[in-house]
Amino acid sequence: MDNKITKKRLSDFLSYEWIKLIIVCVVAVLLWEMVYTVTAVKPTVGQKFKYYFDTSVYGNSTQLNALIEDEDALSYDVLMFNSEQLSTDFNALPTRLTVQEGDILITDCRANVSAEYEKGPFVRAKFVIDNYYAYCYEDLLKDAQNYLLVNFLKDGLTAENAFSAFNEDYLDIEKISKVFRERMAKDNRFRTESQKAEGVFLEKERVTRLYKEVIDFAKLLAFKETDPDLFLTYTKYDQSLIYPGDISLDYWKKEQQKEIDAGRVNATYALKVDALSKYQDENSKKVNPSKYFMYYGEYDAKDICITVFDFKAEQPHLQYETIPFINAIVRSCSTILD
Repeated sequence: MDNKITKKRLSDFLSYEWIKLIIVCVVAVLLWEMVYTVTAVKPTVGQKFKYYFDTSVYGNSTQLNALIEDEDALSYDVLMFNSEQLSTDFNALPTRLTVQEGDILITDCRANVSAEYEKGPFVRAKFVIDNYYAYCYEDLLKDAQNYLLVNFLKDGLTAENAFSAFNEDYLDIEKISKVFRERMAKDNRFRTESQKAEGVFLEKERVTRLYKEVIDFAKLLAFKETDPDLFLTYTKYDQSLIYPGDISLDYWKKEQQKEIDAGRVNATYALKVDALSKYQDENSKKVNPSKYFMYYGEYDAKDICITVFDFKAEQPHLQYETIPFINAIVRSCSTILD
């Protein structure tokens, strides 16, 4: 048997080995990709925070993102933060919301009195409220208070005494730790005990910040009594009863009766950002809301308002990230929360 090494045999051998090496590398890459996919943190609905600029709004996402980041408004558990400018050519909002992709819509509350609306003014914000999971501010505040009371504050407290002023002694560390460990049980970021201990610390910071923000949000809502122009108040489905579209009037009547029965008559659904300019002074160094958004084709924030989407069933722990988002804008543009 001839075992002599020749140039041809050596060349054939090396070629064969290179093919095997390439196959091994490809398999290794695929295995690592599979491991990464399996172990990677997959953001939940709540861990993805998204806000939209409506078709009538020109938004400066660069400035607004910088504000939210500088204010450290969103908690450690928000893993993705982005925005989207909606287009008149194809408004993706209805599709996005079917999978709960969205937290805030910056829209307009301008009364459209064009000829096609002969029965009365048509307001885009009211259409949004009637059709797109709008969260009234009063319910948002109440639900956020209940969320904190049940999950993180000491037993025996009520909304009246817990939220009259911030009190760190009201925080229940055992509750915070218990809720954190339960809801993060499958989160790959917190596997070891040291990681879990760090997570509990971050969770305490999140809860503490939210506690303060909820108190400030109540302070903001209290301005409804003295300055109703600061908010868009509305009884849901009033506009749809005038412009029912393809849906029967009976349907809208039944839906509105549910709102009336729930006590949501003239409820607060949006903050009118232009009104924040009234709460400024020369020494406050507050900015004009038009720094963040302007009515499309104009140069100010007149008639622009901020609405919130209600997806608390899908994001029970992170629904209330919307509160510090709104508060950050209020602080930047007014002295209301100073």
